[in-house]
Amino acid sequence: MAMGVPWALCLLACSLAGAARSEPPALQKLDAGSAAAGNARAPPRAARALSAPLIADDGRLVACSGKDLLAFERDGSIAWVAPLGHTCNHSISPVLARDKVYLVAEDKVIKVTPPNAHTAKPASEVFFSYNATPGRSEQIIGMSVSGSYSSLFLTIRNRGLFVFSLQGELQWSLGPVLDWFGHRLGCEGNVSGCYFDSAPVLDHSGGAIYILNTEGKLYSLYIQSRALRWIQDLSSLDKVMTVAPGNGGSLYVVFPRKSIVVGLDVSTGNISWQQTIGPLSNEKTLPTVDSNGWMSIGSLDGILYSISPDGDMRKFLEKTANDSAIHVDPVLDCSGFSMYVAKTIVEGKLIQTTGGYTSVSMMKPSRILVNLLAPAIGTIYWTGEYPGELSNLLSSRDLNDFVVDETILLTLLSAARFDNTTQCNTRSKRKPSLCKPIQVKFNCFPLCFYVKWHHD
Repeated sequence: MAMGVPWALCLLACSLAGAARSEPPALQKLDAGSAAAGNARAPPRAARALSAPLIADDGRLVACSGKDLLAFERDGSIAWVAPLGHTCNHSISPVLARDKVYLVAEDKVIKVTPPNAHTAKPASEVFFSYNATPGRSEQIIGMSVSGSYSSLFLTIRNRGLFVFSLQGELQWSLGPVLDWFGHRLGCEGNVSGCYFDSAPVLDHSGGAIYILNTEGKLYSLYIQSRALRWIQDLSSLDKVMTVAPGNGGSLYVVFPRKSIVVGLDVSTGNISWQQTIGPLSNEKTLPTVDSNGWMSIGSLDGILYSISPDGDMRKFLEKTANDSAIHVDPVLDCSGFSMYVAKTIVEGKLIQTTGGYTSVSMMKPSRILVNLLAPAIGTIYWTGEYPGELSNLLSSRDLNDFVVDETILLTLLSAARFDNTTQCNTRSKRKPSLCKPIQVKFNCFPLCFYVKWHHD
């Protein structure tokens, strides 16, 4: 099995280098008056975790922390804070549609209207809430949203897939057991233990939804209805997988425990090709798909694997692979054709494979190498190092009050257009301001890692 390496890159302000690392104080919410006055500053030394971020249409980085949703300017200062009233789920990323942000908090979906964060109007409201059945595990597993289809898609463990209009009305729902002309499909065996086990994945080009169940079945449904396109049984490879849509009629499925990637034909669900990659950091690892349809995924063996829609594979960053690992997903830049990739340089690494499963042990991470590359043309545009030229990436302002991991770092690089070698996609829905070079003043930061050893 590819063992996860539970470390986190920790970027701390120089002034906090000697501070006590006990439980940090909670981030104080902004009141409407101070927000409206533009006094959007977090209190000092409030080192709190952030969820996986998104880049809004205005180029700001948006993430939740505790009971707040925050937006950061590209220099690390807080643009606005929206109190949620509920603790957000850090494992489920916020999503964006029509200038509204949707996120999961406890047993609810919260809708946030960013412009209201600078006024006396409530910035957040409960979009959806449910009461769990006593004795059953019914957490929200995942969420997707589509502005084009004016719908929000929600998976609830042991309950099913629910589709709402963006006005909050239930449009339709579906469970994992389907009746197809008198035949039961999806959960042919143990029905009581079979349920949808992934976030709904949207493929706008094909008008389809993809969702997995616990038995290794992949469902393809039409976005605008509950009509079934096909169900593909992939359990012969493994029951744990992640899915990402490509383009040109392709769909990528990653089996993280087996280090396998397959390409499916979206019209039939049949496997078109299969490739073996290096061990992955965790079972939720997702490939990053660029505008050319190439999927890229980083491995603990230090190599970035990129695969075309036809199944042709390229390997990147092999020169530094022996003493490095890639354990976070790449992040696309605003061109859509290139991506930022972070790899951790370590002083020692041991990879062992037994019976088809791989374990990876590493020691003493020393620095981070960040590359901007385009998989389809095989070009590496830029390489930065931390500590090094990237040490001054963050300003000495509000983002210092939060723990920043590699995913936050890569997303901030993308939002800030740290290197402008590539041209932004002018057809993107993002506003042109995202694509303009900016000047940011920086401060210095020490680097720290938290490493938990894995012993065989």
